[in-house]
Amino acid sequence: MPAVMEIVRFQLREGVTDEKLLAAAERFSRKVSPSLPGLERRELLATGEHSYLLLDRFASRQHFDEAPAAIGTNPLAEAFTACRPTRQTAWPVEPPADAVEDVVINYREEDFVQFVVDDVAKGRGAETEFYAHVGSR
Repeated sequence: MPAVMEIVRFQLREGVTDEKLLAAAERFSRKVSPSLPGLERRELLATGEHSYLLLDRFASRQHFDEAPAAIGTNPLAEAFTACRPTRQTAWPVEPPADAVEDVVINYREEDFVQFVVDDVAKGRGAETEFYAHVGSR
């Protein structure tokens, strides 16, 4: 299988220093990278003032596809990606994506249960409204 190269260009998020990014990248490389299946090389290159190029080489497309699941919600990975203005990466011919503020979910299970309860209530409301209109015809 041919190797896969992931190339990500990014500018630092406003308020993030180069030192913070480099420290997060070093921790990620030391603690997370060794557990990524098929990761052959990871390199972070400075391309200008607060601009970087991240190069990841995976042994195969399958290994590349498995990487997000292997990383999961690892805090070291999140600390590294939090240095970027957005987790979205534009293709070279596209304009950069708008910055998105991350929403911290402290109580995942409770928040999910509340989401389901709210969604069911919304659905019941739409169903009640639908039947109210059907009956009036």
